[in-house]
Amino acid sequence: MGFLNRFRSPGKKPASTGQTRPADAYLGLRDRLLQTAPGDVGISPTADAPQVWGVLLEMARGDATVTVVALADGTTSLYTSTGGGVLGGGAHARIAAASKALVRLADAHLAAFPAVDAVSLPDAGRSALVVLTYAGPRRVEEADGVLSGDRGPVSAVYAAAQNVITELRLQEESRQRAQ
Repeated sequence: MGFLNRFRSPGKKPASTGQTRPADAYLGLRDRLLQTAPGDVGISPTADAPQVWGVLLEMARGDATVTVVALADGTTSLYTSTGGGVLGGGAHARIAAASKALVRLADAHLAAFPAVDAVSLPDAGRSALVVLTYAGPRRVEEADGVLSGDRGPVSAVYAAAQNVITELRLQEESRQRAQ
C-alpha cells in the first residue's frame, strides 16, 4: 500500500476545533456517492454497460479505509479515511480508460455480486467490491488476499480495480517527476 500511504494526513484535527476531521470528510464523500442517482451526474445505460454505472473497491487496512471510485463516464477518485486522496483522476485518458473497463467488466459479471440493501464499510483486514447498478447496489466482501486469488469473475473485477489504482499511481509518479 505504498502509493496509497502518500495520501495519509499527518494527523487528525481534534473535533473541538470545529474543523472537519478526515474521517468525516471521507464518509461524507462516500455517502454522497452512494446516494447519487446516476442520471443526476449525467450517466445513463450504454450498450457496453447497460446495468452498471460505477464500481467501488474498498480496502480496510488497520484503522484506515481506502475507497477507489470508478464510474461509467471515466470519473475516477481515490480517497482515504485518514485524509487525502485523488479527485479528478479521470481527467487523464489512461485512468478514465481503466475505470470504464472496470465498469464494463463488472457489468459482464454482475451475477457474481449479490444485491444488498445497504453498503457498509469492510471490516479490518478485508476488502469489498461494490457494484453500483441502476437497480441498486451489489457487493462482495472477502478477507485480504481472497479477492486477488484466481477464483473467477469476482477476482477478474478485483484485478481490473487494481489496474485503476496502478494507473492512478503511474500518473502521480509522472506528475512528481515533472516537478
